[in-house]
Amino acid sequence: MKEIENIEAAVAKLANSDILKAMTLVRDTLEHTDLFPIAHTKALIAREKRKYFHQNGFKKVILISSFNNYDYAAPKIKEIEIKKIDYKDVTNTAFDVALLAGAFVLLTNNTINRIGIDKFIRLYARTPNTVYAVQDIDSHHWHELSLLLAAISDIYIQGHPGSTQVHSRINDEIITGIPIGTTQWSRGFIERKVSDLDKVIRVDEAFGMHSYYPRFNFRNRVVRTVEKSSPYVRLQTTSETNSFLSADEESRWNIWTKYKLHWIIPVAADYPNRLFDALITGGLPLVPKSQLTQLEALGISAEDICCYDSSDLLDLTPFLRHAIEKYKRVGGASAAKKRALFACEKFHIDYLLSELAVEGMSRYC
Repeated sequence: MKEIENIEAAVAKLANSDILKAMTLVRDTLEHTDLFPIAHTKALIAREKRKYFHQNGFKKVILISSFNNYDYAAPKIKEIEIKKIDYKDVTNTAFDVALLAGAFVLLTNNTINRIGIDKFIRLYARTPNTVYAVQDIDSHHWHELSLLLAAISDIYIQGHPGSTQVHSRINDEIITGIPIGTTQWSRGFIERKVSDLDKVIRVDEAFGMHSYYPRFNFRNRVVRTVEKSSPYVRLQTTSETNSFLSADEESRWNIWTKYKLHWIIPVAADYPNRLFDALITGGLPLVPKSQLTQLEALGISAEDICCYDSSDLLDLTPFLRHAIEKYKRVGGASAAKKRALFACEKFHIDYLLSELAVEGMSRYC
């Protein structure tokens, strides 16, 4: 085995790095920041809400939706009737807040951002007999908003793996371990398409359009490296992403099912939507090897993913050849159909919302 060169220098550099200083700064600052008054106030609010719901139960489950956030959720999920309200209605001065009384309300961080933090806080104050559960689908990077969500929600739902050391000092009611899943297609649409998925002819290529955000320098560099060997992988503007997401379900489905492989390049050890989009359209996701154990904990078989490591990124041709061979070896088109059925059952937004609703309501009733 070849000796690792300059490992001592690398360790010494890490020991004096800005990233280590930043990590320890969060730890030390947290120990000297008094967040308990917020947590105590929230616990008293939760106590009053539990009294109400123990006596009255929940009358309804409401989704407050916005673009690409619960668009395709079904009106009934596992015997739970769902009422959907567009966020624009909530921001209307004529909105009747009585509609939210006695409800378990689910919404995302993006929807709250579109409503406006101040407006949501006022809505929260006017609806004391409502439980708000906020699914933070950007918990891995949008820290400026995430911490506020923990303070203004009755239940904070972390969308991705990561530490809750700060959030838990603010909010006692935190749900982890339920991913954000796939939201591009309705369950009914997928069920109609899956029956013929084993007849779809796919190209021996990898797909991977990733939205460009300047702050994600490492992810951007990885995508730019990968696109040199995968012609259907590139960074695209948020306008291009939104335009794609605005297309009809059929068009988006046909694009995703055209390819055997799908690059999954996370920002920060997160579970991107595209991981579940790849599975539910039958593709073989190419995922970082560092996430293997976490994905297996979600029930995703090692047969249904292909892992890459840092060395593969600089030697992509043999890795992509191996991935194509694996796609064929594990069952080809028949395995693609099996992956899609599994993902539809476990990672479609309908299933995940039902899990969140049941878990969330159990904490207050």
